[in-house]
Amino acid sequence: MKKLPLTGIVLAGGQSRRFGQDKSLALINDKPLIEHVLTLLNSVCDEILISVNDDKFRHLPFTSIADKESFGPLSGILATLPAISHRAALIIPTDTPHFNTGLIEYLYNNSVPDRISVAFNPDGQMEPLCAIYPKSLFPAIREIASNGERKLAVLIKKAGFKQVSITKDLPFYTENLFLNINRPEDLSSHISKN
Repeated sequence: MKKLPLTGIVLAGGQSRRFGQDKSLALINDKPLIEHVLTLLNSVCDEILISVNDDKFRHLPFTSIADKESFGPLSGILATLPAISHRAALIIPTDTPHFNTGLIEYLYNNSVPDRISVAFNPDGQMEPLCAIYPKSLFPAIREIASNGERKLAVLIKKAGFKQVSITKDLPFYTENLFLNINRPEDLSSHISKN
């Protein structure tokens, strides 16, 4: 498969409070969570950036960018989006081991250049960390954030978005597609099911 002209950004600078330790380093099949996500992105995107709050991933062959703020995923978006070399970036978190190439390709093929193209799960809920963010919207995102908005769903609505509905009949859909590993029991459940 030919790689997409798209930057893949992994948000790995979170505090992992609910998990109790850095979940990006939690192991699934003897491989850290972040490596699962990076392998996926490397198969689809021709540029990859990692948003981090320290230098723990400097050994990886991808560019790490420090998020200097401390207001959640938005910090990573604000730190990395200006650095991309493409018109847009797919932004995903480090704790989504079930995302797959079909999902990314579908999101990309249904994206628009002037709005955030965001996945909506089969229950109709927005998945703000499964979205393609145009670089051209960075000034608007920064402006909305500077006015105190920290909730990504609200920010996305204010900046402008296109809903990309992910339905159960799509060939890449799995029941665990949008499962996040937020707590140790989520990891245990994932391991026992696979």
